[in-house]
Amino acid sequence: MLDVSLGNIRINQTGASGGGLSEAEKELNPNGYYITGKTNNYNVIVARGVKTELTFDSVEIESNATTQSCVVVSHADVTITLKGINKWGCNFGSSSGYSGGAALAKNGMDGSLILQCEYACQEGHQCDDDCGTLIAKGNVVHAGAIGSTMTNVQQLSEAGFCNFRIRGGNLEVSGGTHVAGIGAACNTQAHNASAYTKNIYISGGNIKATGTDSGPGIGGGFGGDFDGLYITGGKIEARGGKDAPGIGTSAAGTTKTYKLKNVHISGGDTVVIAIGDKSTNMPGIGAAGGNAYVSNVTAEPDPGYQGYIQDGTSLEDYSFMEGTPFHEKTDIRVGRFYTKVY
Repeated sequence: MLDVSLGNIRINQTGASGGGLSEAEKELNPNGYYITGKTNNYNVIVARGVKTELTFDSVEIESNATTQSCVVVSHADVTITLKGINKWGCNFGSSSGYSGGAALAKNGMDGSLILQCEYACQEGHQCDDDCGTLIAKGNVVHAGAIGSTMTNVQQLSEAGFCNFRIRGGNLEVSGGTHVAGIGAACNTQAHNASAYTKNIYISGGNIKATGTDSGPGIGGGFGGDFDGLYITGGKIEARGGKDAPGIGTSAAGTTKTYKLKNVHISGGDTVVIAIGDKSTNMPGIGAAGGNAYVSNVTAEPDPGYQGYIQDGTSLEDYSFMEGTPFHEKTDIRVGRFYTKVY
């Protein structure tokens, strides 16, 4: 067991160090690591190239200017299992220059990250209050919740956010200004054309993702495309801030050319609610520049089910999209700021 309140935890190719260990390990534990503790002085970092499993049990971390991010898993292949209520807050970021961390940071267009509850492997499991929880927040400008970091946007090898999978758990995430709840950091693609938000998979859990100004709930932060969101289960609510959709790509100042493509929502009991910003006419699911920048966004119910798509201004004020209900793959064609797919 590792306790982050006792010091920085580092997981390297040769094993773990810190977190209360009397000496560094000489080999990686094949069974992974169990982490506890509360801190505003230390953090957890998994090194490049490491493949491991981490269980976080009621861990509370607040980052600072030294630690920058709470948990870092860049260029590694990491499975995180949540137990209890975990609270991670990023307090590092600035409106000037390139400064910003994340509560859960994964930088670069490589590696993989899985978040799950401890019951995710049970067939038919649906998450409830007994499942592990992660509350991840970016508390200042350019501080992310789950995604890449502003500090690294100018480095091609460190920019972008991809290969993220949610298999269960209760997630409540919110980014700082110009940052998505889940997605790449502000201005990522402005510096690196091949770095953006790509390949997010959700197969279970209860997820509430909130963006801020120019930050969608799920998608590309200020200045970035979003390619690949595959939802096959779970209950998801994604809300964008000013100039941002609930799911999709936001405006970057006056620029509204960033693209959303390859979104697929399926399953039998999947529910997706996406809320864009009403004041700036942002859609629930889409791009700040309109449908010309959206492609291959579909919904498809499992065999034996039928699907519904609501397009409106609230849970009560809506109309069903033409073709609802449907039994086969259907394009999601919405323009208002409150979208529900189920």
